[in-house]
This record gives sequence, structure tokens and C-alpha cells, in this order.
Amino acid sequence: MKSAAYLQAWGQAIPSRISFRGLKAQAWDDRTGYSGAATYNADVYVFCVQTALTHDAYDPLDVDQWEFYVLPVETVRAINQKEIGLARVRTLTQAVAFRDLAAGIERTTDVQSEPNS
Repeated sequence: MKSAAYLQAWGQAIPSRISFRGLKAQAWDDRTGYSGAATYNADVYVFCVQTALTHDAYDPLDVDQWEFYVLPVETVRAINQKEIGLARVRTLTQAVAFRDLAAGIERTTDVQSEPNS
């Protein structure tokens, strides 16, 4: 799960550009330490965007202020980047509401587990 917001705790002249970093990372093993090679270590990536544009409206607990984008690891791996912007995410999938997030994740994992997918 990766999250981002247009607003930060400090004053801003314009909303932040939404970008998700750290898609690739070294895996950790408690016996051997870091793997040494950066890989995609999730089966499903969920990109979460807090959409409030004013501090007065900002409520991180209001699930209606969030957009959720679900991508399978194969899609993220095909991009082969350590970072992805929101505009690119939106070209790859549509937002789902919080109430539909679990079903979106399940659909993504079901597709991955089908033979020949």
C-alpha cells in the first residue's frame, strides 16, 4: 500500500504532485539480512490518494476523501520503475471507492491465480 496527498502539514502555494515511490526494494530476511537486489515484493499494489485540497476540508478519516487504485504486481513490474505518478496510475486502472476496495483486491489476486494469466 502506497499513499499520497495533495496537502502537506506546511503551507503550500499549490497542491503537491502525486507520486508513489519505493515500488522496488530489497527484500529482508531475518537470517540473511537484505537481499542485495531491488525487486517488486508485493502481489498487489494499492495506491491511495487523499483528495482534499484545503486544510479546512482535510479529514484523513473520511473515506470519501480517498481514491484507491489497485494494480497487480505484473503491471507494476512491466513499468519497471521505482516510482510512478498518479497520471500514469490512472492510465492503468480506475479508482475504486473504499467500500469496493476489498473486492478490487480480490479481483486482482483472482486474475493472478488463474492458469495462463
